[in-house]
Amino acid sequence: GNLLADAFREASGADLALLNGGSIRTDIRKGKITLEQVYTLLPFDNQIVTMDLSGAQIRQILEQNASSTHQKLQVSGLTVRYDLTQPAGRQAAEIQVGGQPLEDVRTYRMATNDFLAAGGDAYTTFKAGANLVYGDLVRDVFSAYLERKSPVRPQIENRIEITKPWP
Repeated sequence: GNLLADAFREASGADLALLNGGSIRTDIRKGKITLEQVYTLLPFDNQIVTMDLSGAQIRQILEQNASSTHQKLQVSGLTVRYDLTQPAGRQAAEIQVGGQPLEDVRTYRMATNDFLAAGGDAYTTFKAGANLVYGDLVRDVFSAYLERKSPVRPQIENRIEITKPWP
């Protein structure tokens, strides 16, 4: 998830990237990554989409992520600390973009896929995005990223921290 989100962010030049975990269909084991594995990982013909969202809108999306019954969002360019002991709407206790606190009134450039941009998985806040630009297919973006960055060594980076397990 981190690797894919990083590929989205780099390809788009966005401040941050968010993608739905459900778009990731398998794991890739250590070793050479083949095009067949990329197609198995990303079987949908989704496009990368960049858009402008306010910090308040990003906060709303991350709050929804805390209680979503869908697979959780994957992130790049931001960190979020969830405190699930708090009531809904106050669970995204700390959000940073590029190492700085999220500003509700600031506009951020965000990358995602066209599924989420259209409000998929009930994330309707994405539909409020402005200045949408549709780009390449997600698997093409990821393949190009792998070619530029190989060998890749993804690791746990604590981009999302949780005070107690997801519901």
